[in-house]
Amino acid sequence: MDSNAKSNPTLHLHFAHYLLFLYLASSYYLSFGDGLPILKCIEKERRALLSFKQDLTDPSGHVTKVDLRKRVGFFGKSRLLSIAPIDEEDWKELAYERSSNSSLGGKINPSLLSLKHLIYLDLSKNNFRGIPIPKFFGQLKSLKYLNVSFASFAGEVPSSLGNLSNLSYIDLSSDFISPSVVSSGLSSSLGNLSNLNYLDLSNDFISSSIISSGNLNWLSHLTSLKYLNLNGVNLGSTGASWLHAVNMMPSLLELHLSSCEIENLPLSLRSINFTSLLILDISKNDIRSSFPSWFFNLTSLRKLDLSYNSVTGPIPSEFTSIKYLEYLDLSGDELEGQIPEFIGNLCRLKILNLNENKFVGGIEELLNGFSNCTENRLESLLDLSYNRLESELPASLVMLHKLQYLNLGFNNFQGSIPEFIRNLSSLKTLSFSYNLMNGSIPESLGQLSELVHLDLSWN
Repeated sequence: MDSNAKSNPTLHLHFAHYLLFLYLASSYYLSFGDGLPILKCIEKERRALLSFKQDLTDPSGHVTKVDLRKRVGFFGKSRLLSIAPIDEEDWKELAYERSSNSSLGGKINPSLLSLKHLIYLDLSKNNFRGIPIPKFFGQLKSLKYLNVSFASFAGEVPSSLGNLSNLSYIDLSSDFISPSVVSSGLSSSLGNLSNLNYLDLSNDFISSSIISSGNLNWLSHLTSLKYLNLNGVNLGSTGASWLHAVNMMPSLLELHLSSCEIENLPLSLRSINFTSLLILDISKNDIRSSFPSWFFNLTSLRKLDLSYNSVTGPIPSEFTSIKYLEYLDLSGDELEGQIPEFIGNLCRLKILNLNENKFVGGIEELLNGFSNCTENRLESLLDLSYNRLESELPASLVMLHKLQYLNLGFNNFQGSIPEFIRNLSSLKTLSFSYNLMNGSIPESLGQLSELVHLDLSWN
């Protein structure tokens, strides 16, 4: 589903802790108490929910504490059922609870089939201790949203999920505890879900692939897809077929392919059909080539992450065509030469990470590029550590006065720490470690009131 898609063009959603969330038909009796709606379920659905609840194990008692009056609303005839944690604090609490064996588990009762109008089912971030995802989920024909991610389901994901023709959102991502396996039958049938706009099959279980990746042609049928996450899926044996499939998705906004064992990228494509893409993450693969020319047709990109590959050569001037970039991470590659001035012409950049490369020379050219920007110069992060940069720090560095994180460590910068550093008043982290700097530490560093981390070691 990182950029900020979280606000955004795609469908990241957050919901509260162990929530039993029901939207019931407006034709049912409605009354109000304390300003909150109270719904009287029809008897069949009430019994179904009780059966569902009774088969859950709830060591911490969260479900039994839920006040349904505070969790009820309307959505026509639709029903929404979620027992997922909602916000960041709940997720932190849940991480502890999983380790202390107190999160939700048990069985998923087929009584859910009585909820004929169920459109939303979220069982994510629980601990079902390796049971398989129930096959009967494929009979919940009204479902539009299904999230079973990070809930410790295991085994083969039922191919019957491909029958859920109304689905627009499906998250089958797995964690390192109990990876689920997507069968070739399911992956093929997913191609029939013409309404799908969010698909997450990512896998944190590093040594295993949750999806049969031999044939990815089914992906090309998902022409409405906006979000695709295949992080951790082994695409090494597919050649360029994944790219040709993606190129058939004109609506795609986010593409996540981190740790997919991709070795080669075609340097050119005959045509580019996914030019609406906003986020492209191909980090932590084994790409050993220069930048492919088709990258620079993705002119809508806000985030590009090619970190920890083996991308070679200098940074090409065609980068200026991606003028909306806000996040550029090329760290951990094999890039060389000087950091070019035209990178500074990307005036919307907030994060620039070029660490662990082979760049040489100074940084004045880069900063000269930023001088052409009237606003929106780097605000968050500039990391140029672990390169071969040298010279003294240029006074033009002060134009990055909104910068919060500056790391120039592990280079060959010389001279003293300049007094003008005090003008970088937003800095929270500053590192000049492992350089050739000398002289005294200026008192002006004490004026950096936001500074939390300062590293001047090994100079």
